Amino acid sequence: MAGYQARLDDKADPGTTVADRKPRRQSNSWDEFFDTLAFWDLTIEVAARAGVYRYEFARRGLPLSMTDALIAAASVVHQAILVTDNPKDYPMDDVRLLSLRQPEPPVDRG
Repeated sequence: MAGYQARLDDKADPGTTVADRKPRRQSNSWDEFFDTLAFWDLTIEVAARAGVYRYEFARRGLPLSMTDALIAAASVVHQAILVTDNPKDYPMDDVRLLSLRQPEPPVDRG
């Protein structure tokens, strides 16, 4: 769109356009972190397993969120260890969990 210009805000220098402004970044550490992770598609196999989890646990009176069911199913399908701060959200027997919650060490009352 040649010739199209938009003002950024009232504090922008006169004549500054959106195209002139560079995005502000303090650090790209999050980008670097996410670049190290594997991302998996939600396949039919993952969706079906998540549906089974939701159905089975709802019948037991333990409803699961769709998000948790999909995450658990993807971890099982891809034979991954699920790292979580909320292990109670993943009650499935076939999900391998690594909990970030450490039990507190016993207090020595000696």
